[in-house]
Amino acid sequence: MQELGFDISGQESKTLDRFLYEAFDAVITVCDQANEACPVFFGARERLHWGFPDPSKATGSEDEQFTVYREVRDAIGERIELELLAAETGQADRGASPTGDAESANSHVIPLTDRKLKQARDSARAAA
Repeated sequence: MQELGFDISGQESKTLDRFLYEAFDAVITVCDQANEACPVFFGARERLHWGFPDPSKATGSEDEQFTVYREVRDAIGERIELELLAAETGQADRGASPTGDAESANSHVIPLTDRKLKQARDSARAAA
């Protein structure tokens, strides 16, 4: 993310339990494992699944592994641009998927509030 000018050094993983009853516009899972294990977010208006390869499973040299992380990062940014930003103009096809009820897969679920959704949109615009 630093390559794109984003300082996320102060960020850390959080357990999903603390978010289960908060209100969200959308909860988005970004890998198949998270989609299968995602708990029900009762306050979410919408539940989406965007299937991306899990970059933590990348093999090869350190450079090859970083390439996979970059590819997934960029693909997520493109998806935000195409679907979330397009939703503002009514052009998105956001096809929701069924909500799972198993244990959480914390780092692969993106719960979005209006503020977080706006930040994601602003970040996608800055990266474009």
